[in-house]
Amino acid sequence: MRVQSDPWFAEYLLRVGNGTEEDDGHGCIHLPDEICVPYTGEDTDLHRLIEDVFPMLDDNMIDPDYITSRAILSTQNDCVDRINMRMIHRFRGEEMVYHSFDQVDDDPHRQSSSTL
Repeated sequence: MRVQSDPWFAEYLLRVGNGTEEDDGHGCIHLPDEICVPYTGEDTDLHRLIEDVFPMLDDNMIDPDYITSRAILSTQNDCVDRINMRMIHRFRGEEMVYHSFDQVDDDPHRQSSSTL
């Protein structure tokens, strides 16, 4: 996690979280350029974002620590779906489908069922 290896970033996040980071008078803060990925409105922006968060993905895609130590967050499901589809297409190999089975073999009275 970047917070553990970058003291400046950790302090910045604390200032933002504590509300002590300087704002523009309307409650908006300026994000430093070094933590932003440029947005141009072009289709290549998503590719640039993925490359910035997952550099050298092709060489590291089988390393679970590499994959789980990074994240792209979004507030909208359609954006998440677009990012996920773009990422999935980058992975080599055949697709595998796993089917769930919602029953426990050793539970004759189905005590493990939970009601939502």
